[in-house]
Amino acid sequence: MEPKYSVLLYNQILANYEGKISAWLKTCQSRTFTESNRNRGLDREAVNEAFSEFLSEERCNLNQIRFVRLIIDFIVVNGNMEDRRVLQDEPFRSVGSIITLFKDDMDTATKILSIVEEIKENSVIMA
Repeated sequence: MEPKYSVLLYNQILANYEGKISAWLKTCQSRTFTESNRNRGLDREAVNEAFSEFLSEERCNLNQIRFVRLIIDFIVVNGNMEDRRVLQDEPFRSVGSIITLFKDDMDTATKILSIVEEIKENSVIMA
């Protein structure tokens, strides 16, 4: 099966958003956190594993993968997503809303949100 996007095109699109993502991560990291909040971030490898089924081009298109990666970045920095309304803010908004991105596959959107919720519940249990 031929990939939906060439690697070159993917890298070009990713480079366009790299600055936005980097600025957003710096903003998240530069906030004033209490000592307990600093320890809230999760291991990137563990979060990637939780969302791994959505990171392949066979399952999702390029923008959907970017959206999932932004969710991963957010969770790695913040430990979980307390309120899903952050998905309507930058940097998520620059990719598109979850409803628009997954309009043809709402089951996938539901699965992604259920993983976000599961991570949130697990972080509350561990706290």
